[in-house]
Amino acid sequence: PRYAILSHRWEFPEITFDDIEPLKLALRRTPTQLIPTNLRASAAKIRGACAIAQQQDIEYIWIDNCCIDKSKSEELRYALNSMFKWYRNAVVCYTYFNDVTFDKADEKMFMSDHPNRRGQPSEWFERGWTLQELLAPQNMQFYDKRWKLMGTRNELAVLVGRITGIGAEYLSGRRDLSEASYATRMSWMAGRVTQEVEDIAYSLIGLFDTYLEPMYGEGTRAFVRLQEAIMNEFGRFDESLFAW
Repeated sequence: PRYAILSHRWEFPEITFDDIEPLKLALRRTPTQLIPTNLRASAAKIRGACAIAQQQDIEYIWIDNCCIDKSKSEELRYALNSMFKWYRNAVVCYTYFNDVTFDKADEKMFMSDHPNRRGQPSEWFERGWTLQELLAPQNMQFYDKRWKLMGTRNELAVLVGRITGIGAEYLSGRRDLSEASYATRMSWMAGRVTQEVEDIAYSLIGLFDTYLEPMYGEGTRAFVRLQEAIMNEFGRFDESLFAW
């Protein structure tokens, strides 16, 4: 079926797969009192994304924090290796900036309003997993913390490119990601952070169209395995891979 997908920065605690079933009825109702206090920010985000999907006549939406059962290693493995495809196949990806209040489209429109990040772009641009979420979708819409539409990735490709270091031609779809050298694709991850060190490698799987068995606890070895997987997958490969 046609579905929307959400790209967002995780806040803790988030409503997870285990939480979502008992909270379904409460999420459908307006009073926030039905939601535990510590989960209300997450609930508001889920409600906001679902409301936009409804407005756009899209019946389904996929949201990672509450749609992946992390207690099942097989499901987690499948999800990590399928994530890029899921974002690519979505009708639309909603990117939600929880630290941005949009006023007008200008050079400062993505600046964070969080007290600790004044004058800096939204933290969303620094997260590891959001790299593939930025590049995979065919259609991406940006929303501020109030779910006000800021524009689309195609419309704002030049500005987003300045913030991320990614060429606007890749953001707008004028050039396919496969045309970028391995070193170029790796460089897009530079400066980004993840909660788990292994996720720096795992979040790059889709950008190189390869497969990697997740092994949390292996540390930086995950990145070496990613390089090995790319070499084994393609045989003759771009040696710029070793620049990173």
